[in-house]
Amino acid sequence: FFFGRRCWSATMLRLLASGEGPALTSACLSAGRLAHRRYQTAAPPQRLGFVGLGIMGTAMATNLVKAGHEVTVWNRNPAKCKPLGDLGAAVAGSAKAVAEASDITFGMLS
Repeated sequence: FFFGRRCWSATMLRLLASGEGPALTSACLSAGRLAHRRYQTAAPPQRLGFVGLGIMGTAMATNLVKAGHEVTVWNRNPAKCKPLGDLGAAVAGSAKAVAEASDITFGMLS
């Protein structure tokens, strides 16, 4: 699940990471069947946050940093933030700090 000021599907995250710009495709469940919507946004989000850097969170945040997005990260174990900090992500002191610094916050928590 992705939590933040907006809710993003895995499809939208892949498009965002690939740099495909403002045209994003999302898949949403509607009345028990899969419906696809295409919509335009004025600009792709500039500030992204990740809380939880396990196997999946680290891989997703790494791809977003490599795609040139401004990413802020936090994890309970600060050592997990170091590789992303070395790639250029900002390392926050708390999950609250990530949410405050980000337009969209992804929570990859167990």
